Amino acid sequence: MRSLKDRGSDGRDLTEVEDTCIECHSQGRPLTIPIEGKYYDWPVGYRVGLRLQDFWKLEDHTLGVTSFTHFPEGTAHKNRMQGNDFVQSVMYRRGIACFSCHDAHGTDNYAQLRKPADKICLDCHAPLSPNGPRTATLEEHTHHEDGSAGSQCIACHMPQIETTIADVRVHAHTFKFVTPEMTEKYGIANPCTSCYTDKSTSWATEALRQWPERSPWRLE
Repeated sequence: MRSLKDRGSDGRDLTEVEDTCIECHSQGRPLTIPIEGKYYDWPVGYRVGLRLQDFWKLEDHTLGVTSFTHFPEGTAHKNRMQGNDFVQSVMYRRGIACFSCHDAHGTDNYAQLRKPADKICLDCHAPLSPNGPRTATLEEHTHHEDGSAGSQCIACHMPQIETTIADVRVHAHTFKFVTPEMTEKYGIANPCTSCYTDKSTSWATEALRQWPERSPWRLE
């Protein structure tokens, strides 16, 4: 799997490749606005091979505030904000790139994924791998039957947190687990009660407290 630390044959940093994704899959504004009296919602003047940072600034967010684009804890809730989420993630900081998972030229998989979602995740996060989970089986980690909806990696780590255009659902790209307590504090949807719609967040929190590998300090 190639990462941002890789370099092209001409020596250029492959962050440039990431820029081609983030230019459309992020919310922000040109560095200088207005431009000739007009306001734009895309990086005017940017093209592949240039540095996106010279043209584009990601949308600001103040922690604790619900904005047009973000939940109070920083997760995006608007469409076209995968880049805003992704650059916050541990995955991004560790050198995983958009093209590690997606092929912009098209595939037969959902969201133009290189492989079905779980296969991509488990390439790096197989049970007992150094990257986790640190359980012997996937069932032990998810506490759901193997092959069920609740055992899918993206069900918990990339939940559908908002409906935007028509029936388009926004998947979080921070890859962190949204706890039921975060729903209470910040209004962000959590994967537990999004699936068990007849249950409360307090029920979900208590259920997580029974998971032996789950520290109570990680449920806040």
